[in-house]
Amino acid sequence: MDVIEALEQLRRTTFVDEDEQVMDVGFQPGLSVPEIESLEAQLGAPLPRDYRRLLESCRGIDGLAVEMDFAFIDGLGWGEELFPFAIPFGADGFGNFWVVDVTSKVEEEAKIFFHCHDAPVLLYQGTGMAEFLLDLIVHNQDELRSKIHRVHDDLVFDVWGNNPGLLTYAEAVASPDAIIRSFAQQIDDAYVIVDLRDVPPGMGFSWGRYGARTRFCRFGEERVFAYARPEKRPGMLQRLLGRG
Repeated sequence: MDVIEALEQLRRTTFVDEDEQVMDVGFQPGLSVPEIESLEAQLGAPLPRDYRRLLESCRGIDGLAVEMDFAFIDGLGWGEELFPFAIPFGADGFGNFWVVDVTSKVEEEAKIFFHCHDAPVLLYQGTGMAEFLLDLIVHNQDELRSKIHRVHDDLVFDVWGNNPGLLTYAEAVASPDAIIRSFAQQIDDAYVIVDLRDVPPGMGFSWGRYGARTRFCRFGEERVFAYARPEKRPGMLQRLLGRG
């Protein structure tokens, strides 16, 4: 479904809370073309086509389980190694965000990720703003069936606990995939690699696996990531002796 059709279906939906009371959902007006061009200039990259069309009709939605500001590009103090150009358009109210990963090449549909700090993981949510908007309807009508719930509430801890899909350095060096091999040549054997280019919703990796000093990186604009333990710091005795 087209993103504008999905938005109109969302507008026509009556949302109710746990007490069966009708929720007050607000749809903010869209941005003008000059405003969108200014936003792209601030971001430093062109918006996906479906995201741009959404912004022309609506700049944000209030009152749902996910608070959405489609024009928010500030506050990216976190995750710049993961997302050089990012729009954290959706928030859960607990410091976690749904992020559109923007690249320097115009894409037809937005690639959406869920960036969580507890547990510290990054998960692929899906492709296309239309799909995300329609899933908000499912989320309100039958939360357990929604992809948003599955990623936000279930798969975060599956990824944190099980680390699915990891490639060791040795496996990456020997991979038939040229991008994986090239990435491996730029990092050292302390890293493991996660390929999120073509994965189901909820696949991801633990960007904070080893705490705040976890090393992580991305292979250019490819949705291929790697992380490793922090480098060891010299002990106090080594520092005193000038060996660190």
